Amino acid sequence: TQSMACLAQHVMHSINPPPHDFLLELNKPGKLTLEEHKTATIIGAKMIRVQHGDWSAEEAAEYFEQHFPCAKYIVNMRKDIEAQATSVQKLWGKNETIDKIKQEMHKTNEFLTKFANIIGSDKAFLLNMEEWIND
Repeated sequence: TQSMACLAQHVMHSINPPPHDFLLELNKPGKLTLEEHKTATIIGAKMIRVQHGDWSAEEAAEYFEQHFPCAKYIVNMRKDIEAQATSVQKLWGKNETIDKIKQEMHKTNEFLTKFANIIGSDKAFLLNMEEWIND
């Protein structure tokens, strides 16, 4: 039911209340209200490899929207496919050629981009890792 849709987020807010110093300042002029604090606080989980499996980006987005309607997403990917393929080959000891790995990385990036676009910019942020690490 819809009343249960955001249960996980409500539970997280319950077991992780605002800091004590914030609570002492609550309802003072010029300070955040409790609702504003909840809106500004992001509690999340990391998931990886959402692109793996037998589902399309559309099916994945539909699943996440149905099961986690209150969630927001940071979709992280690398645009430098050459560097990523080299890293994958070194890290995982893959015997596949760089070209085969790059082909898979390209498919992964397409999936993640499509997933983020379907979810929409109000709930998903597509983060290019190369831009983030240079900040």
